[in-house]
Amino acid sequence: MNINASRLLTGFFLIFAPFLTVMASLFYPGSKVLFIIYGLLTTCMLVSIFIKQNGYFPLFFFSFLIIGCWLKTMFHFLFNTNFIEPVGLFSGLPEEWDVGLLILNVAFVSLLICYWISTVFTRKEKFVVQSFNSSKYILALLVFSFTAAMALLFFNYQFSILKIGTEPLIKLPSYLYSIIAFMVAWGNAILISALVYWLIKSERIKPCWMFYLLSVLGMFTSISMGSRVQMILYTAAPFILYFYKVSPLDKKFNKYEWRRIIIVTGLLFIGTLLSVFADRYKNFPHESNHRYQFCAQSLNEFDKLIVKRRSFPHSKLNEYNREYSYMKPKHAYNRLLLKYPFLAHSLNQLNKLIVDRWIGVEGVLAVSSAPRLGTKLFQIALFEDPRRGNDAIYQKISGSFYKKYKNFVFMTIPGPIAFLYFSGSLLVVALGMALLYFVGYFIESLANILVKNEAVNAIIGIALAYLFVQLNFPITLYYFLIELIVFLVGLALLQKIITFSDIYLKIRGFSLKNNKNYRAECSQ
Repeated sequence: MNINASRLLTGFFLIFAPFLTVMASLFYPGSKVLFIIYGLLTTCMLVSIFIKQNGYFPLFFFSFLIIGCWLKTMFHFLFNTNFIEPVGLFSGLPEEWDVGLLILNVAFVSLLICYWISTVFTRKEKFVVQSFNSSKYILALLVFSFTAAMALLFFNYQFSILKIGTEPLIKLPSYLYSIIAFMVAWGNAILISALVYWLIKSERIKPCWMFYLLSVLGMFTSISMGSRVQMILYTAAPFILYFYKVSPLDKKFNKYEWRRIIIVTGLLFIGTLLSVFADRYKNFPHESNHRYQFCAQSLNEFDKLIVKRRSFPHSKLNEYNREYSYMKPKHAYNRLLLKYPFLAHSLNQLNKLIVDRWIGVEGVLAVSSAPRLGTKLFQIALFEDPRRGNDAIYQKISGSFYKKYKNFVFMTIPGPIAFLYFSGSLLVVALGMALLYFVGYFIESLANILVKNEAVNAIIGIALAYLFVQLNFPITLYYFLIELIVFLVGLALLQKIITFSDIYLKIRGFSLKNNKNYRAECSQ
């Protein structure tokens, strides 16, 4: 990473995170000390990932958790935003908040310790990335792979093999379903990023094509899966490679190239948002649901709702009060927002787009407030069948408001910290987060050893971080890890084949040249 950029970001987070934490602590109902520790641990995580580069998985895993846990909590107390997902029996009492923050603090401490331990294993020297003379074959392979990816995404869109909230419209063998799902979500991106990186290294195409191709692939993958986040995740890879000054993406782009990259990426992102929205509006069932609206009622209405909610602090959220379990405004700024609905609505939309969609604090609050936690529940959850859908353990704990439909399945997700606390043990949370961290870290290291391709490392790091944060049914994660390792071995074999073909072409070219020289000498 550029040293000046690293120092700038480190300084920014050293000021930003503590400042936001102190401001939000003024409205926190529980222990201020626990809340300040929460902010300090977050600050340490942010500073760590910028002062000590340690791979892509830790960077994105920490970032996703910070957005879903810490930043969402700050928004909740500073701007009175309501959580977008249900929180089960959690009623907002100070002692309930303290339990939730204690769990989060334990998880963050575990991750920080693991991060600095893993720096011992980080290779100081970088593998030499191979450049291929036979890059014309790689270019042909890239065109074929991209075309095949588009065809597979269209097939997935038509039959909903892997589409958010939609059950498959065609029956396939389980192994074939797994292969298609893997390729749609991440396999295409890994393969195409590897080929593009090799071509850039061989100077057959410009570095800007990494941005363009992954943005286009991200757009069509998002539309195919009905998930806007895929576009964001795919596009993040080339930007982080450039930010980390990874060769050959360390070359400076002029202002015209940057302008084109930003415009193309921005237009594709807007197209993704509109397309996914239109597809969901067309295909998904609709209900009159106001749970996403910002707290813009009058103060008198708020007071009545708060009294109603606190009258039954340990009752399960029902159809009425789950929508309005708001915290009472404690600051003049919050009251001002209530008088200006447009400002409140704009803030809410920004919060929904950037913060609310990330998994984290709601799951911790829901699980920490649930009864009958323990080893038995944790063991059952470890091997729970994803086909249970709306009847799954966490759906019951969270008081999920999603209803059953014939061809649609909507679920709320606990995330890794909440899932580990099914055990009711802080030790399990600490050890479980450590296990997740080292699994992700060593798989990225394995990719680096097998393929020696920074673009592949970045995509895999992002994929692992996102899937770990989205933890709901561990069995699906087991399958993904197996598929990923097999795919990496296959990609390493492809690299060997290209290398051998390169050697063969060199030998053949040398042989032809010698024969030509020999004939020329004989003719003389």
